[in-house]
Amino acid sequence: MIRLIHCMKRKDDVSVEDFRKFWDSPELIALMDAMLDKVFVADIKRNLTLDIKANHVLQAERQSKQPFDGIVEILWQSGADMAAIEQDSQFNELYARMEELQSKYIDFSESRRFITEYSP
Repeated sequence: MIRLIHCMKRKDDVSVEDFRKFWDSPELIALMDAMLDKVFVADIKRNLTLDIKANHVLQAERQSKQPFDGIVEILWQSGADMAAIEQDSQFNELYARMEELQSKYIDFSESRRFITEYSP
């Protein structure tokens, strides 16, 4: 299984509350559902960072930077399925809409995207 992992940092001028509204917005969820239904995607997982004491302790233990605000994982059954999206006009349209929506809330320069191979 192949995964695209997108670790997102919110823009400095976006509050935690506004980021959470974006995260749970019908527009974002509809885009993710459309991607799941139409572009060879096996699954999409969304993780939202909790602002809790345990996270602050973990951060302090290693003197690390603030955690990412949210993480999205897009999973494909194979590299061939992932590669097929490059030729899919529906995916390109969905991707452009997703980039436009995310650009209002996400600091792209402080966020990270990378592809991994899942090993159970």
